[in-house]
Amino acid sequence: MVALAKLREPSSGALLVECKNNLRQFHGALQTYFDMHRKFPDVGQEQAPRNVAGMVVPILSDAGTLPPSASIRC
Repeated sequence: MVALAKLREPSSGALLVECKNNLRQFHGALQTYFDMHRKFPDVGQEQAPRNVAGMVVPILSDAGTLPPSASIRC
């Protein structure tokens, strides 16, 4: 909720732009990963300890589809 409150502040324009850019980078990384593997990263229950949504970041990074400059902050 804190992040949402910050986006409502008067100085939130830069934060909103940063968040949109981060989402664009992740979209591009996911699309490239799909194009390369014909599937999205698997973080299903059967692949513990990789069965959490946050694991998509290192999966995309290891695949070379997520630029090092990408931020998980939004």
